[in-house]
Order: sequence, then C-alpha cells, then structure tokens
Amino acid sequence: MKAYLGALAAALVSLGTTALAQDGPRFRPLSVSELNPRLNEFAILITARHWSSQYEWYAHHPLALKAGLAPGVASDLAQRRRPAAMQDDEAAVYDFCTELHERKFVSDATYKAVLERFGERGVVDLIGVSGYYTLVSMVLNVDRHPAPENLLAGPPTQVMNIVREADIKFQPARYPGIQSAVISGNLTSPGQPYVQRNKFSPGTFSPPHFHPETRYIVVLKGTWWVGSGPKWDKENTTPVPAGSFVVHHANQIHYDGAKDEEVVLQIMGIGPSATIPVDESGQPKR
Repeated sequence: MKAYLGALAAALVSLGTTALAQDGPRFRPLSVSELNPRLNEFAILITARHWSSQYEWYAHHPLALKAGLAPGVASDLAQRRRPAAMQDDEAAVYDFCTELHERKFVSDATYKAVLERFGERGVVDLIGVSGYYTLVSMVLNVDRHPAPENLLAGPPTQVMNIVREADIKFQPARYPGIQSAVISGNLTSPGQPYVQRNKFSPGTFSPPHFHPETRYIVVLKGTWWVGSGPKWDKENTTPVPAGSFVVHHANQIHYDGAKDEEVVLQIMGIGPSATIPVDESGQPKR
C-alpha cells in the first residue's frame, strides 16, 4: 500500500478540516465540482447503513433522493447489497467509503479512482464526511435516538432470521486455502440442521476424506471440481458449475476443490458433522 500522507496532509491544511469537529453539521465539500450533494448524501447513507443508525438514515434518505440519488440505489444499500444501478461516480464513492468503514483503509485502486475523479479535496471530503457521520451515528446509537419507524430493520426474528453476506465471517478451515463459516445451527449438535459456507481459494483442494452425515450442497460461485476414492488425483475430477446442486452421501470417500477461480459452496446437513481424512487404502488417518 502506497503512502499518501504528504498529499493528503497538504489538502487537509488547505481545506481547514481541523474545524470539522466544531463545524461538522455544516461540513460540505468546499470544491463543488468534486462532491456534489448527491454524492455527499450517498456517503452519509453509506455511513448510516454501516452503523445501522436508524435516525441518521431517516434524516438523510429524503435528502439523498432530493439530490438525485436513485431510489433503487438507496434500497439496495439499506439491504446491505452493493447497489446494482450506481452511476460511475457513485461506484467510486461506494467503494471508497465501504472499504474505509469495513477494512479501515482503502486499496491503491480505490484511492486512485477517487483521486482521479475528484482530486485530493474529494478524497479529504469523503474522509471528512465518513468520519463526522460516524461520530453522529455513534452518538445516536448510544443515545438510542428513535426514528419514526424502524427503516433498516427486517422482519421480526420470530418470523425469519436474515443473515446477509456482509455479516458472514469466514474462518480458516482444516486445510490451507479453505475457509468456512457456519451461518445457521451448530455442526456438533446431534439431530439439528446446520448451514455452512466453504470458500476455496484458486488452486486449493481438500485431500480424500468422508463425512458421517449426508450433505446437501449448492455451488454459489465458481466451478467446483470433485473426485471420488482414496487416491488423490486432482486431474481426474468432474466440474460442477455455479448453480448446481449436489448430494454428498454419508461415509463416501471423495476429494474436492477449486482450480483457476475462487469457489463458494453452501452446505446443509444434520449434525453432528465431521471431516475424516483417509489414507490411500481408504482407512481413517490417525
């Protein structure tokens, strides 16, 4: 990651953003051509959604629409989806603000996209707006300041539990290059259903193994490659493209993985679940 401190520091001084904390409610881009009200309000909504700040969303949603943000863009954002119909400048703002909130930094490519479109002042504008409205969101959330309606909430949990992709946290799995996340249930609970996702990095395979439970699998992304038997032969595998459904029968030896692209699987079964590696004779490894 390159260091941009020199350029940003000069821009900060020229903009006088040291007064941001005192003058935050009136903070707006000082160079009109860099960030217009539509983009400024979009950045605020991104912050409100990140913090699930009901009142901030309630206050700024109508301002964003009035400034020209498409209702569908705001709707997708409220559902934690990457908006499908963003204009190019909106996509640059979305990527910058989302990375800043979620990753605590931005990539070189994301920084460059904003710098080339809005200049150094535009970069500082986005940082300033995101930072100030993060402060506002924290204050409103701690205060539990109510909105007239729960604009960002889903149906009651007794009706349905919603797990959005942004909330799924993958962890390293048994084999290098494979990550896993349990999104419903518990893998170790006997007789209880579970749902998990496995993510394979390109070129990653699990060696021969079996599971004591039957698994029902949907390929969500990429082409999944599968083989059977205790002898590990990555070239003797069958491609299973995204959208396919597979039943892994209990106690049957197989191996699987990704070749030249990332693969994501959604796996359903009845616990307890386990992965038992085997040797070339098909016997469980000790």
